[in-house]
Amino acid sequence: MDNKHDLTTIFNLVMGIARQHHDGHFTLLSFTTGFKCAFGTPNLDTGEGRNQVLELKTYKTLEEALVDALLNRQSF
Repeated sequence: MDNKHDLTTIFNLVMGIARQHHDGHFTLLSFTTGFKCAFGTPNLDTGEGRNQVLELKTYKTLEEALVDALLNRQSF
């Protein structure tokens, strides 16, 4: 299996967990410093959402961020 299929599989697992446990929601962020991912949606109605995003660990690759979301079930 090549990397494209691996990433597709990981992404589909994230989508499945989001559907089953988080009303289909997960947040994937890309910054110049890397990627962040968590299930749910940060609180965008207040400044708390900014803090929630800051608390997420930043990963060098998209794959690492998605795998962390799967393994640690990080959520807002």
